[in-house]
Amino acid sequence: MTWHGVNLTLTASQPTVSVGATSTLTATTSQDIGPSPFWTEIFDMTTGTRVTDCWTGTTCSASVSQAAATTHEYVAYLSDDSTAYPPPGIQETSTFSFITWSNLGWRVSLSAPATTYGSETVTATANGDVGPTPYYIEIFNETGTRLGVCAVGSICSVTFTPSYAGSHLVAFVSADSTALPPYGTVASSNVVTSYQGILT
Repeated sequence: MTWHGVNLTLTASQPTVSVGATSTLTATTSQDIGPSPFWTEIFDMTTGTRVTDCWTGTTCSASVSQAAATTHEYVAYLSDDSTAYPPPGIQETSTFSFITWSNLGWRVSLSAPATTYGSETVTATANGDVGPTPYYIEIFNETGTRLGVCAVGSICSVTFTPSYAGSHLVAFVSADSTALPPYGTVASSNVVTSYQGILT
């Protein structure tokens, strides 16, 4: 059986939570990894530590929490069983997932078409107007490119052309920053994947 090409995704139950609260990370594979020699492993990319690992089934979950305001970046691998980061024997890598711990009450969501032919509109929606605050709404491609930034309002939209292989997009409420994740993040969104369709 070939294990390259297994679809591996990672999602966070809540991309923004209060300090000390938990969010659940779930890695999902498109087939049961039990017959394989590989493990599903979730890593905290911010600290370089393994969060959890699973040797069978199609889902692997763990709850994470932080005691101070921060944003952490997570990724899942189908790989050899190892606490090293990154682990050896990587067969598949998931998209990144971000979780922000903050008591400031900000929340942000992101929407984009799953498939488009040409360009599309990507929209981030915050739960308040960032205009009177020191924060911005920012939209990123997970390659690290900032696609858009808005200094006022609660809605920030950008025109974007996704790749045929799929582009993974995420939004933040943060300081004006081109780093990923941006400095001063107080809210992070779900990750949205959008594909460039093929006309037949």
